[in-house]
Amino acid sequence: MIKNAIATVFAAVVMVAPAFADSAEVAKFSQLMDRQIAALTELCKAVAPVTDKATAEAAVPQVQAALDEIKAVEEESKAIGQPSAEVEQALSDKVKQSGQEEAIAQGLAKIAVLMMMDPACYGCKELETALSTIVSIGPGPQDGAPQQPAI
Repeated sequence: MIKNAIATVFAAVVMVAPAFADSAEVAKFSQLMDRQIAALTELCKAVAPVTDKATAEAAVPQVQAALDEIKAVEEESKAIGQPSAEVEQALSDKVKQSGQEEAIAQGLAKIAVLMMMDPACYGCKELETALSTIVSIGPGPQDGAPQQPAI
């Protein structure tokens, strides 16, 4: 389960509308979006080869570096606030056109599988701990129902 913070950042940073918005606003959000996509792509690439405890352990440094960048983008996006609806729509269109949406979705699905297996992440506690900063498995926060990935 992708925590709301990551989903919110990705949603807020997934937008660009040169024809609709102030170019400075577009530039701010576009830069953050590009960084967020790059970090999510790196995270997904890092977990892709994980098939056992040894590969899980080997993935930890790359996963942590990607998560550090995701957190940095999240903090920067909080500081600049929410984009306008026009900027949001344009950035969303940009992500779809980038071709990264499917690869990121597949990577996030792999992360969910790694976290749900027993033992989680093939028993690699370091990877489990790192991924737990963006993933939570189990009942939803309010209704007890299983959560669905936010992206």
